[in-house]
Amino acid sequence: MLCWSTCKVLRVHLAIKIDDRSHETEHRRRRDACVQSVLEQAKISPVRIPAARSYDVPALRQQLGIGPKLGPSTSRHRDSVT
Repeated sequence: MLCWSTCKVLRVHLAIKIDDRSHETEHRRRRDACVQSVLEQAKISPVRIPAARSYDVPALRQQLGIGPKLGPSTSRHRDSVT
């Protein structure tokens, strides 16, 4: 989950799902459909990323819709994910 924290309120911005080859099995496809449904009902945007040994950080930021700093463009936010 990627969350923004403002005014002591934590808001889920989106869910990041890393998909490896196991997601090609019937069992995982059914589970993924269930997770997708739950996220949609909670109005959380799911983003699926193929598993890789390494990632191009600027490309990931673009895919996730975030800039050089995580969160809204203010100086209050740090560039970190916990």
